[in-house]
This record gives sequence, structure tokens and C-alpha cells, in this order.
Amino acid sequence: QKFGKLLLKGALMTVILSCLAMALAVFFGAFLAAGKLYGNRAVRFVCSAYVEVIRGTPPFVFILLLVSVMLIFFPSISLFLRDLAFR
Repeated sequence: QKFGKLLLKGALMTVILSCLAMALAVFFGAFLAAGKLYGNRAVRFVCSAYVEVIRGTPPFVFILLLVSVMLIFFPSISLFLRDLAFR
């Protein structure tokens, strides 16, 4: 009973975050596409370079980079993760 409510709450949060991520992806994708199509030479180069770097990098590398940056700029997260790991 108790876990069902938590599971439903987690599923709802997942759907909300997924919709937000898709909206942001469409916005930034349209921005980059417009830059590649209609921008001057410098804008086209920057947009193309960004797209190729993102497309060519495996997702696991992004996860490692994100965790590393979070641990550097938000050290309290590292304490939370350590406590979570050793429960």
C-alpha cells in the first residue's frame, strides 16, 4: 500500500521530467538547426561543431562528466551519495 503511492509518485515525476526534457530538446534543437541553416559562417561552424561533438560522444561519458562536475561544484551531494552507498 505504502510503496504503491511512492511508485505512482515516482512515475508521475518521471513523466513530468521527460516532458520537460523533450520540450527543452525541441527548443535547443530548433535553435541549433536555425543556426546551421541561416547563420553566418561563424554561427554555422559553432552549431555544427556542437552537434557533432554531442552526437559523437557516448552517453556514459556525459554521465561521468555530469557526476564529476556536480561533485566539484556541489560537495554536499558527495556526502549524500556516500551516505546512500554505505547504508
